[in-house]
Amino acid sequence: LSGRDDLLIPLPNDWVCEKIRDGSSATGYITNYWSPQGEKFSSLEEVEEFGEEQGLDIDIQLFRKFCQEPEQTKSSCVRVRDNETGLQRDHETGLPLVIVLPPPPTPSH
Repeated sequence: LSGRDDLLIPLPNDWVCEKIRDGSSATGYITNYWSPQGEKFSSLEEVEEFGEEQGLDIDIQLFRKFCQEPEQTKSSCVRVRDNETGLQRDHETGLPLVIVLPPPPTPSH
């Protein structure tokens, strides 16, 4: 993944992991998690608490798998471009649109 841009990572459970570039952070990014209802959480602990309060079965391992720090992630990133306007941006957030593909399955021996 490119370390130059903010990232929006859609998760298979309809949540979104948002990584905002921040040089003051130890990892270089601030991570937020957005629920399907549009609620924002700043940590996995907050997501877990929300799930417990709402009686939801939230798989935190899914978040850990797909929301690794960018330098650790082995997935591919494809920028969405338009020939006329260049890099496409999300209309609501202004962040560059990217498609994040999960890592290929590890072959079993």
